[in-house]
Amino acid sequence: MLFVKSGDAEPLPNPQRDPEMRWDAYIGATDPDKLATEFAGRGAAFSASLEDTHDRLRGFEITDPSGYVLFVGRPR
Repeated sequence: MLFVKSGDAEPLPNPQRDPEMRWDAYIGATDPDKLATEFAGRGAAFSASLEDTHDRLRGFEITDPSGYVLFVGRPR
């Protein structure tokens, strides 16, 4: 599952537009723990480590070279 937003404004990473809107995309993953381990083994740099978030999600964040923040996870 991939959840993205759209808008009328010029493309800009959410954290630059509004710090309260941290993620630019939510990528649903059935096993974020396993995926985080695989990403780490391949040298991926996480902008937020694997954790349980305050909004009842389990996952991690990666920021792409353009500054877009991708959350990969699932509901707890």
